[in-house]
Amino acid sequence: MLKQFGFSGYLSQFIECPALAKRFLCKYYRIHTVPIGTSAVDKNIDKINKIITSGLYFTPTHRYQNSKSRYSADTISSISQLRDARIFNLTVDTNRIQQLQNEMESLMKESDEAKTNFIQLKKKKKKVLCVDTTAPRTL
Repeated sequence: MLKQFGFSGYLSQFIECPALAKRFLCKYYRIHTVPIGTSAVDKNIDKINKIITSGLYFTPTHRYQNSKSRYSADTISSISQLRDARIFNLTVDTNRIQQLQNEMESLMKESDEAKTNFIQLKKKKKKVLCVDTTAPRTL
């Protein structure tokens, strides 16, 4: 019924998270009952407010909250402008990540080679010390 006014689904359909987290959000925040609309909703707001007399719904730019008056049959509407998302607007430089992983692998290889060389030098030193202690000393 709401699709004709520009709604595309409910908030729970647009959230990707583990099933347990989604159940929690549905139970305590009722995200499965919050319609999400397109910009067409802004154009049909008068018709929509007659249908959704209480509750919350969103468009790309606004948050609408309707509630029934306790003293009359009137609907009270609250409209808020949405701000740009700031928390999830991180960008990932995959090229830089790959470059750093390659550099780490190279350094690990160098480290392994250095350890091998160190062990070989230690063995040579031990042999030299053993040879020197068995040789007769001349004064």
